[in-house]
Amino acid sequence: LFAVFASIPDAFAAYPPSQFTFILGLAVSLDENTNTVGVEVGGGKDNQEVAYNTLVIATGTKSNSPLWTFHNSFSETSTAFEELNSRLATAKSILIGGGGAAGVETVGEIAFTYKSQKKDITILSGGTVLLPILRHATVSRQAEAQLKALNVKVVHNLRVTSSTPSSDKTKLLFSDGTKK
Repeated sequence: LFAVFASIPDAFAAYPPSQFTFILGLAVSLDENTNTVGVEVGGGKDNQEVAYNTLVIATGTKSNSPLWTFHNSFSETSTAFEELNSRLATAKSILIGGGGAAGVETVGEIAFTYKSQKKDITILSGGTVLLPILRHATVSRQAEAQLKALNVKVVHNLRVTSSTPSSDKTKLLFSDGTKK
């Protein structure tokens, strides 16, 4: 489950070094006059100036969890995925907080993977529908129907306000004041 990592350098191995350079770092500055981006590499130990012809700024998303966004290193994200997979395999109850694209995709993958097992799987939408940012209500209804067909419970208008993880369970506090 969740084998999402592929090596970017390996994918471009057939290209000569003059055509492809892989740099894993944090963009920290931009100079439009010289068409360069300052990149912090190795925790600031090996900063580089990278020249560009065309620059695309894709800011992505922000999450507290290294599962959904890059935090400090590939190993931190990889470790978080390994821990998630281990916990999912033995979990009896799984709750996904968030009915946006990431939550719906995640709960769908989990429910499909474990459809032959008896797991109590729930998604909280936080609003009145799943995928609220979409303009077509039909897509929201179809997503909910597909999740329900996989025995996912869909709960609207409820959010997780805090969570306290332990070794085998996570204690949750919900927006209506209830706990699980």
